[in-house]
Amino acid sequence: KFEEVLIKKEIIKDANSVTITINCWTSCNNKGFIAVTAHFIDKNFQTKSILLEVSSFSGNHTSANLANELKRIISDWALDDNILLALSNNASNIKKATSDELRWKHLGCFSLANTINLIVQDALRLVDNLLSKYLLRSENQEYWNHVRDFCRKSKDISYQCFDNINLTKKRSHQVSNLPPASNTQTPEDEQENSILSSFRKKATTFIPPGTKTSRAIIEIRRYLEEPLLEDTKNPLDWWKMHAYNFPYLSELVKLKSGTVATSVPC
Repeated sequence: KFEEVLIKKEIIKDANSVTITINCWTSCNNKGFIAVTAHFIDKNFQTKSILLEVSSFSGNHTSANLANELKRIISDWALDDNILLALSNNASNIKKATSDELRWKHLGCFSLANTINLIVQDALRLVDNLLSKYLLRSENQEYWNHVRDFCRKSKDISYQCFDNINLTKKRSHQVSNLPPASNTQTPEDEQENSILSSFRKKATTFIPPGTKTSRAIIEIRRYLEEPLLEDTKNPLDWWKMHAYNFPYLSELVKLKSGTVATSVPC
């Protein structure tokens, strides 16, 4: 386990921003648990999801207690200044812990299953209370016992996982194969290649004149002129291929596009 943690920390150390998903639940024996997962895009434009911790959570699930536990987990991974977004279900204690206590940007889970589950749980608690009152007044208690058991069993609602949202769509370009170069070179060819190599080296390090703002505007304009990506293509593959042509925007993609649509995968 220690080796696994070291590997995970080595992977995540280059992440400039991460989205965390948070899940809290109570087991059948009334023992609380919390799970935190970090999601980000690495330097090779690959999506990564790393489980930071699953641990038992003693005490009440108040916003203050949750905030302290989340802060401890994030500090253990040295991610205090790298939180882009915190994603969880729509429970009020989690929302208050992340938004008010920790001052993180919080987003409620896009998965309708979470919201529907909270609604059904509240409704079934009301039904259970009503049935308890009827049981005290009704002569046919066996019938109402069956009804109450059915309602309690129906509380198990399965979650549906949503695919990550692909925010950008660009068409990837096919690069034609270049003809093989000749292996026979004259001294004049070698000298010419040496000159070309020197020129290429200087050209790759050349920074065109102008401010950062003007270069960014030009880059955005060139990006908007690109044709749309086919919906069967992976946008991150396109960005990896064109990172050299769009140095500012490609870094922005790695910084901002590592979010996920639901906390369920946690």
